[in-house]
Amino acid sequence: MTAPAGPTSRPPTALDLLRSAKDRSGRSPEQWLTAALSDVDGPVLELRGAAEDRVSIRLLGSGTALAEADRLPVRTNALAGVRATMCLPALGPLEGLFAELRRVLRPTGTVAALVPSRPGGPLTAPRAWRPLNLALAGHPGFRHESARDHLSWLLTAADFAVLADQRRTFWVPIPDPDSAARAVAALVPAGVWPPEVGPERVRRATAGLARYAAPGRRLPIPLRLLVGRR
Repeated sequence: MTAPAGPTSRPPTALDLLRSAKDRSGRSPEQWLTAALSDVDGPVLELRGAAEDRVSIRLLGSGTALAEADRLPVRTNALAGVRATMCLPALGPLEGLFAELRRVLRPTGTVAALVPSRPGGPLTAPRAWRPLNLALAGHPGFRHESARDHLSWLLTAADFAVLADQRRTFWVPIPDPDSAARAVAALVPAGVWPPEVGPERVRRATAGLARYAAPGRRLPIPLRLLVGRR
């Protein structure tokens, strides 16, 4: 007899974490990012799921496609907004991408970028992240750590006026080992971890977080949201 599929049988997606994690007000990262562009009137392009120098693009309300980060298949001055969802630290040609964003955005167009932040804040954060940090020890990290730690400076250098730079912690419940495994499996697809994290590191992180998991415990996901105007 074939055993029924377990809770981690379906490959995780970025939305598993970006919609399930909640801040103290009950808002998800997806909702936080969406609200940053709520006043934008016109077409908005989403960048998500970076790999090497390519990124998944989606005009909100339509399908997705892969594109070179420094050659977006969009007309000049065609967009009112761009949302970069957890992809900038993993991309290669950031200078080329920022040049493309200036090209495709209309004058006064808005870019909203959601990136991971270093774990910290509440006292429980270091304890929950300890097995994850141990699993990542020695890993080179994101391709562009500066896009996580110094994105405000990068946007300013690319001639964007930074309108907002906010940090917020979201929380994923980990009451048992299965939920801990799902949370770890979603870290790479969601862009919280670099895309090159190998299966052995994931296995060690899963085992460590499973030992920490218990009713009432949560994994903090610290994120940063920046909003700039062309």
